[in-house]
Amino acid sequence: MKTSLLVATACAFMLLGACKSPTPQEKQAYAEKNAKEVAEALDKLKLTQGEPETRLYRFRVNGFKAINQYNLVVYAGVKERYLITLMEPCIDLPFAWTVGLQSYTSMVDNFDSVIVRGPSNPRERCHIDKVYKLNPVEQAVPATAPAATKAVKTS
Repeated sequence: MKTSLLVATACAFMLLGACKSPTPQEKQAYAEKNAKEVAEALDKLKLTQGEPETRLYRFRVNGFKAINQYNLVVYAGVKERYLITLMEPCIDLPFAWTVGLQSYTSMVDNFDSVIVRGPSNPRERCHIDKVYKLNPVEQAVPATAPAATKAVKTS
């Protein structure tokens, strides 16, 4: 009886040890890695992150691109793009077949949800932290070559 209680206690302590929270240095390292992944993905898409937005109408969403387990770009209409950041990791997001937005109004806002359907989970709900408007990168205007001067004959 005492040995089974001792074994159960040891297992409980081992499980608690496996569930340790990350140190501040680990959190900082992950935040930097996440920011780098988002910046690289936005560079590839030729987009820049704008201000937080609250007017993403869910009926206009017509596509998405997952960046990682915490971020995705949502296509709305013809030219509008939004970056959605999530509160917790959405495990199937990088492998998602479809993504839906769940909101109790017609606009998606903080604390609404992204519903992900992927290979390992038929319906994973992930809560939205922030929504950012994405802007296209300004195309640099190429320097124009100086106009060729024509020799004018004077008589």
